[in-house]
Amino acid sequence: MAVRDRNMGSATLLLAAALCVGVADSAPRPQLLQSPSHVDLLQGEDVFVTVETGALRGVVATSLNGTLYNRFVGIPFATPPLGDLRFRAPQPAANWSGTRDALTYGSECPQEGVGSEDCLYVNVYVPLVNDSSPLAVMVNIYGGAYTVGSSTNRAPDYFMDKGVLLVTFNYRVGSIGFLSLQNDDIPGNAGLKDQVFALQWVQRNIAAFGGDPDKVTIFGESAGGSSTSHLFFSPAARGLFHGVIMESGVANGNWSVEQSPREKAYRLAAALGFQTQGANDSAVAAFLRAADHADLTRDNSQALSDFEKRGRKGIAFSPVIEPQSDTAVVTESPGDILRDGRYNQVAVMTGVTSADGSVIVESSGILTDEAFAADMRENFTLLVGSQLPLPTVEEQTEAAVKVENFYFGEEGFSVNNTQAVYDMYSDMGFIQPAEELARIVANTSDLPVYLYYFDYNGYGATEYGMSHAAETQYLFLSFGPDMDPNSNDGKVIELLTTLWTNFAKFGEPTTGGSPVTWEKFTAETANYLDMKLEFVTRQDLLKERMDFWKQILPQ
Repeated sequence: MAVRDRNMGSATLLLAAALCVGVADSAPRPQLLQSPSHVDLLQGEDVFVTVETGALRGVVATSLNGTLYNRFVGIPFATPPLGDLRFRAPQPAANWSGTRDALTYGSECPQEGVGSEDCLYVNVYVPLVNDSSPLAVMVNIYGGAYTVGSSTNRAPDYFMDKGVLLVTFNYRVGSIGFLSLQNDDIPGNAGLKDQVFALQWVQRNIAAFGGDPDKVTIFGESAGGSSTSHLFFSPAARGLFHGVIMESGVANGNWSVEQSPREKAYRLAAALGFQTQGANDSAVAAFLRAADHADLTRDNSQALSDFEKRGRKGIAFSPVIEPQSDTAVVTESPGDILRDGRYNQVAVMTGVTSADGSVIVESSGILTDEAFAADMRENFTLLVGSQLPLPTVEEQTEAAVKVENFYFGEEGFSVNNTQAVYDMYSDMGFIQPAEELARIVANTSDLPVYLYYFDYNGYGATEYGMSHAAETQYLFLSFGPDMDPNSNDGKVIELLTTLWTNFAKFGEPTTGGSPVTWEKFTAETANYLDMKLEFVTRQDLLKERMDFWKQILPQ
């Protein structure tokens, strides 16, 4: 990559010259050449670091609140998965000679007809602090229904102010990232394998930036929360992180594992013109690898069955239970792994918003589409029962009758009972699985477990509760919440970012002097943090609703 043309001081020139020595001959060892504790740097100055594949040029930037930090973006962590590499596990990135600019973000992965398959890039943000100790590292995994998303919209400012090193990266989504034929050629979960590969890159290289590879916390929202919990459950990710934060999504939920991936792969191929009748997997795989990525990702609903469309299922491609292999990430049911206590032994934080189901309610149009609402009212046990993680249709139907009665009473399903619609979808998809995860981990281990309930009535809230995954708006610099530190939104930003970064630094969200008391979730207490304008520890999250789900789902 061409070196940026700018005036450099003599010290900077010496550093650049030193970086270039031997880079072309062999992969250099990761080497920090400008310590993050050097706070005499100025905004806009060049900074340099050497990672395993070559030398990088970054730049000093300034957060909204004036914290200086080193910014390295668009660093390749894998070979572009083009051509025959489409759908396959990621491969190591190539070395480069000279100094590569790390000043521009890499492309987002293919989604909704745009993006590029040359998209596997990582971004590193390092606050300049008056301490030479290695920094705690937080690695973010974005959400987006496993269908869309990018690391480029994750402004690091608040994390820089809190003194943690932040890593973001792109992973493949939609059919490019999660299509599966359930065989050795296209087993699925390429997107999760990208995540594991990026975390392996962090382990090998983050010390060069001043980060501590023994103090890595992964966190994400929605599909990013589901992803972090898939990694929490997976032996493939063992040793790659020491804390996990799952926001508004966990892998034991009813939408985090695709049940019919082969059918979806064939259905997508047929929608793009392939004659699937009598075809074999090899022919389908060849056709899908030759297709334009824009066609593969423009409309994921092409892969849905008529019944799934009728129920307004929003996700066509998501993680699958794949065949065993050296790169496999998900080979068993997350629920089975959870109940057996066979997850990675790391500190756990998980939580939800009070109206997490808003993403389903609002994207499905159930409140405005009269035909859909009528179908739900007439066929509630069929449409809702199919979403319940129970082994037989009879059990699903019996449970769905109880669900309808619990949330809507004798009158049955009605969109006029709007709060009940939000509560049902929130509980089914998000709140019950998160409470279950916290409870079972607390019952099957000695790990520290923290559960939260984000119910703040500020930016992102509706009359039915705080919207799905709205935590993210308060963690990353966003022009939604009021950023004035004296405003209510500003106070919540301060509390959330302090709790999250404390968890990464210390393994617990509150330390001495914290304005918040957040007690661990234990089998005896079932504590959770109730996050309104004031954050208060309470017990037994939504007890009546959670007790109901314990009665109808396997425990």
